[in-house]
Amino acid sequence: MVIILLLFILGVTSFFVPQKYMKWYFVLSGIVLSSLLFFYVPPVEDDLSRYYQMFDVAKKLNIGEYFGADYGTDDWLMNHMFNDYAKSAPVFFVMLFLISRAPIREMLPVVFSLITYIPLFMLVYEVSVDNKYSKRTMCFCFVMILACIDFRFVSCLRNLSAYSIFAYTLYKDTMKKCKPIPCLIGYLIACGIHLSCVPLLFLRLIAILISGKLKWAVVTLLLLVKKLSQLIAPILGNLFGNITLVAKLIEKIEIYFVDRTNYNVHGALFFCGAIMVVLIVYFASRTDKIALKTYKSYDTAF
Repeated sequence: MVIILLLFILGVTSFFVPQKYMKWYFVLSGIVLSSLLFFYVPPVEDDLSRYYQMFDVAKKLNIGEYFGADYGTDDWLMNHMFNDYAKSAPVFFVMLFLISRAPIREMLPVVFSLITYIPLFMLVYEVSVDNKYSKRTMCFCFVMILACIDFRFVSCLRNLSAYSIFAYTLYKDTMKKCKPIPCLIGYLIACGIHLSCVPLLFLRLIAILISGKLKWAVVTLLLLVKKLSQLIAPILGNLFGNITLVAKLIEKIEIYFVDRTNYNVHGALFFCGAIMVVLIVYFASRTDKIALKTYKSYDTAF
């Protein structure tokens, strides 16, 4: 109830903040929301609980032991998690070590919450300013984020932070036409936090390399992503199997499609609902006279 009340207060207050202060209000809101995670106690089945266990081990290690895979524990699961993240999520692996120097483990969700909220809030702010949208529109988008990302998803902070960074970088790359090197760094950071951003980077490369009617052939193939992934995995293995990150991606592809949503009805419904929202936005951008022509040209992105 306290969390819902805070989200409500932050959302309502945003409509009364002068527009010239909105950027700093968004930053302050991100800090306030993230700070609350300092007091969150995760259930044992949450990913965050496992991250806390890793944190407790990491804070006792020096830099040589940590990066030399000398974790000083006989727990095979703990060793496996450290080794797995070192290969599949190197940025997260490094951040875990740096935050463990504090050494306050509650700082882990606080930091990852900050790099979830701040990029999303800045994305809303910059899109609104760049397109001269009203402050009301900006606030509604802010409220939408508050409604969708809260303590219910605290166990998914690694995923969410990676997607947030990727989305913000994508806007900087495609719409703001920022320099490619900083954008590439942003993409790689997102991929290094969570491996699921690697396919997103692959899609971005496809968008750069192909255009015209051929892109629809590619989109059609991507709709058959399960079969396509199973086809691509061995090809990637033969060509780039010696690259650690690619090898881990291949491993994830092979194990991912094992009845992933059969046990999670709510997750499947949320996924279907998200697709419906994307379709609504797509058709609105195609038919609404208010929508900019720039966005109408991004049909394949949807």
